[in-house]
Amino acid sequence: MGYTTDFYGKFKLSRKLSDEEFKILTEFSEERHGGNIQHDSEYPGFWCDWAPTDDHKHLAWNGSEKFYNYIEWLELIIDKFFEPWSILLNGNVRWTGEDKKDKGVISINDSIVTMKTGPVKRKKKQLSCESTKSDLIAKCVNETETT
Repeated sequence: MGYTTDFYGKFKLSRKLSDEEFKILTEFSEERHGGNIQHDSEYPGFWCDWAPTDDHKHLAWNGSEKFYNYIEWLELIIDKFFEPWSILLNGNVRWTGEDKKDKGVISINDSIVTMKTGPVKRKKKQLSCESTKSDLIAKCVNETETT
């Protein structure tokens, strides 16, 4: 039993991770941080479900369920890995929890993490069409008549 949150999107790294950095960060995200009852006090929980993407250029949710303390994990990764490696993190990741009201966006700008809760307004793409409705009807009629 627990609570699941899903994340959509990824954060962009200011440079591509080296193979060694990728390996270190991947192992960190796959490692359990603590014993059976209590997590290590230096970590916000047992599991860090932020992981590097296969292209070595982004950080994203690895898809594991029941990911807790995701903001604290981001800040820890920035402090422990990206800052010493001179890597900045940027981008936006949306989240939605099991409770329909639990949603928002995590924004990172030059490794500064902020979060906005509540509904996220998405920009609507505007479609443009050079034909008028009557042109389209005429085209359909002409195609029907010629077949």
